Amino acid sequence: MGVKTTITLKEANSLFEGFEFKKLTPTKDGVMDTTYFADGFVLKKYERDVDVKRDIELLNILKKNGLDVPTCRAKNDPFYLYEKLNGLHVKSVKTFHIVAMARFFKTFHNIKFKTLKYDEVVKQDEVKKLLNYTKTHFFYYYKKLHFLQNYNLHVDGVIHADMFKDNVLFEKQKVKVFDFIDSANGSFLFDVGVFFVGFGIDKKLFYKKLFLKIYNPKITLTKLEEAIKYAKAFYALKRIEKYKNTKKAKELLWNTEQTSTNIKTHQK
Repeated sequence: MGVKTTITLKEANSLFEGFEFKKLTPTKDGVMDTTYFADGFVLKKYERDVDVKRDIELLNILKKNGLDVPTCRAKNDPFYLYEKLNGLHVKSVKTFHIVAMARFFKTFHNIKFKTLKYDEVVKQDEVKKLLNYTKTHFFYYYKKLHFLQNYNLHVDGVIHADMFKDNVLFEKQKVKVFDFIDSANGSFLFDVGVFFVGFGIDKKLFYKKLFLKIYNPKITLTKLEEAIKYAKAFYALKRIEKYKNTKKAKELLWNTEQTSTNIKTHQK
């Protein structure tokens, strides 16, 4: 979230016929796209080259399958109006959060998105480019992350790929998820791994066992831990290139060990 294109309340009211906003509140975190809150709605202008039509279709499919996600209520390209989900971000993870997220992922990952076409979340040429940058500018981190060049990503289907705390809300014990704009094809366990990293619970053995018991008891703890390790390293690598420093990467890498193993994440 954040604001790159400033608009006034009058301009916002001129965008969508049948809507009259009383208050327009800019968001503060992030500058990827322009995002305002407007009387129970989220007003967005995408500042990136993204497939908004596909995102809207994805949200509609998720909604029909019983998942609590926002839907698009109106559009005036490049502006889009979404429902604003009620709830709170997680501050301290509890058992019921894990249960709710396991059930969400179980439903999400069993939906077949036959009409939606996505690229893979992890592309080997992108990984190579990121590693080359890190090798040139931050060689210490390159040594910790170069094992990614041997990673063989298993593709299961469409994943969220950005399940960090700021994209999830809870209303009592009900989970609500948004920001699917970066969804892609990938490993379901990678998606779960991002969740454990994004929620800061990658060391919680009890949470891992509880999650797998609900999500898929056939998956071994070893496979989940490998997925967490890879998700942590991959996003740390992306942060190094994006921010041109290692500060934000350290938030993810503080327990990532160097390895030369060819880690393979498989659903079965």
